[in-house]
Order: sequence, then C-alpha cells, then structure tokens
Amino acid sequence: MSLPNPHQRGRKTSASGCRQLSDGPAMTDRAIRDLWITACIPTYRCNSYLYHSVTSLLEQSHRKIRVIVVSDGDPTNPWPILSQIDDPRLIRFDLGENRGPYFCRAVAAAATEDPFLLVQDADDWSVPTRVETLLNKLCTNRSDYAFSTLRRFHDRHDRIEAGERIFSAGPQGLLDQRLQYRAPHHGLFRRSSLAALGGFYGGFKFGYDVLLTNLFLLAGSVSWTSEVLYWRRMRPDSLTSAATTGLGSHARLRVNADLKEMYRHCHDAYANYLHGKIDGKTLLRFIRARIEAERGASCEHQIRYHAARLRSIMHDQRYSNSRIRTV
Repeated sequence: MSLPNPHQRGRKTSASGCRQLSDGPAMTDRAIRDLWITACIPTYRCNSYLYHSVTSLLEQSHRKIRVIVVSDGDPTNPWPILSQIDDPRLIRFDLGENRGPYFCRAVAAAATEDPFLLVQDADDWSVPTRVETLLNKLCTNRSDYAFSTLRRFHDRHDRIEAGERIFSAGPQGLLDQRLQYRAPHHGLFRRSSLAALGGFYGGFKFGYDVLLTNLFLLAGSVSWTSEVLYWRRMRPDSLTSAATTGLGSHARLRVNADLKEMYRHCHDAYANYLHGKIDGKTLLRFIRARIEAERGASCEHQIRYHAARLRSIMHDQRYSNSRIRTV
C-alpha cells in the first residue's frame, strides 16, 4: 500500500499521476461475486425517505451486502420505519449522539471486517445494479474508489436533473492547489485505502467529502462509470441546503477555509513527491498524520468505542439466528 517513484512507468496510475494505494492482483469474476461489502446509511430526521433508501440496497443484484443504518442521534426514532424488514443483512445501530455522517461512516469502517465500504445517504437511493457495477469496476481496475454518474431529484420543484462533475486537472493531468468539488463521495471505497489516507472522519460534520475525494485523486486511483446508478434527493432541510450549514452559510465558509488549508499542506507534500523529494510512503504518512491531527485523539477514542459496540451487534447477527437487536 505505497506509491512508487512518480517517474516509474508501466503500471496503472491515477488521474493525478500517482499509482493506486492498492497493489493487489486482479480478481476473477467469481472471486468478485464472493466479496462482501458494508454499506453505511447515517440517518437524522429522514424517516420519510429511509425505507426506500434501505430497500434499494437490500435488493441489489450483488447479494453479499451488509446494510448498517446508524441513527445519528435522531430524535424522531427511525426504527419503526424499518420494522417490516426481516433481513439479517440489515443492522440497526443507535449512536446515541449527533456527530454527523462522516463520523458514522468512520465507525462503520472501523467495525466491519468487509474489505469495501459503500456510501449512501438516508434520503437517496440506488439502482439495483449499483453495487455489482461499482465492485466490478473497482476490482477490475484495481482502484481505491469507484463512483458513477448520479441524478438529482428536487423535492420542492418535482424536477429531475443530471448531476455530474468529473475531476478537473491541469494540462499535464495533475491536480492543482485549488480545493474544489471534483467527484461525488457517494461510491464504493476500499476500506484499507480509506485507512491509509486517515479515514472517513476528519473532525468535520459537513464539507469533508470534498477534501476526501481530492485526496484520493492525489494519492490513489479512482474509477468512474457513466451509468446512472445513484439518485440524490435535493431537499431544503439537508446539510447542503439548510440555512445554518448550507452552501454560502457562515458555518460552511469557516469549514471550507479550514479544508482549503489542510488541502494546501497535503498538496505541497504531493508536489514534493512529484519532484522526487519524498517517496510515496512518506506522502501517505504525511496525509494520514494531517487528517489524524485534525481529528484529534479524543475523537479517535470515541470512534473505537462506538465501533466496538457496533461490532458486537454485527457478530451476534452473523453467528446466531436471533432477531435483529439494537443497543
């Protein structure tokens, strides 16, 4: 799990000029079909949409999927919405406090033993072949992250629109110092690659996915399919649209400033890597240390604590015939 000298040739590279974090061998179709993935759906005041989101994953053509629904301190109690689903692959988990979706996904990534983590929001839904397509794309290309074209559905205007922006790079295919939205984070990640880049939680409740996808483009390999596999619901009270956390809010501007500073430091290390001043392992260590420093030791302890709680539930469901329980 390291990057090569940037001047070496003959190996698959990422869009940013670096090799993928994962260097494992290519897999057969049968081996890919046998892979388990974990999907994490954090939920907070999404009861109207949660059932559709969950069932869209349980009905995937790739059947080996565990769906973890995390109540992110949700005061509305989402569990009655899912009471009619009798599927041992569904795992319900009460976080007990509101920490934001990135924290929830970090807990799920730390708790599971599955090699892949799928990202889905509680108000969005997937087409039935999403997991199968992304998993094949990721494994065939030996990528670290795979995503698809998405479509946006507007609740308020009853309008559907294409919503796709692929990474933009400089004339030599290298990322510049600007932190900008280059790819959606609603996709399939290698869990080991996430860990190598510091994990899914960087200390922020919103906005962090922009930095995360940029870091994957800097230091990993990203695959994309033009198929529309994901539907994203646009609603006025979401984190991206709400007055207190939405685009243009004071809170969002403060977070963006912090994220830009973090990205600048990581990009400086990336430039040193490209010029041969540091090797790939040093670049990855730098990025991971920067994310861990922002997250802090206290948050790391809390992630491990909640992951141990979640792991006990997953263990019970995997090895017993008892009904799904929550803690």
